[in-house]
Amino acid sequence: MEEEMKALLDGLGHPVAWGWLGQGTGLPRIVLNKVSGFEPVTTDGAAGFIVGRVQVDIYGTTPFEAGLLGRAVRELLSGYHGAMVRFARLEAIRDGQDGSDGDAIPRVSQDYAVKYRV
Repeated sequence: MEEEMKALLDGLGHPVAWGWLGQGTGLPRIVLNKVSGFEPVTTDGAAGFIVGRVQVDIYGTTPFEAGLLGRAVRELLSGYHGAMVRFARLEAIRDGQDGSDGDAIPRVSQDYAVKYRV
């Protein structure tokens, strides 16, 4: 699932990583994090898929740039289904910033419900 989502977002032409990209990475950039998930179990054992939540943080040099890239991310991921990812559904979206005052980096955060094969 991680490789599939990263490859999809790599097509936008900006740095993409799971977990962290580092302060030296230019803007705009995209960072993904798994924030929750569970594997359903039936009487026959594990169901073979995980239902989880993935947070996608989109950073830009300005709030407008972060918003534009956020729209492109949403157009790719919301409703997406592929090989490992059975579905991705946008659950929440919010604007924010990382850092404070003059060091703040504009951010758009999107939370997706993702069902994927294990």
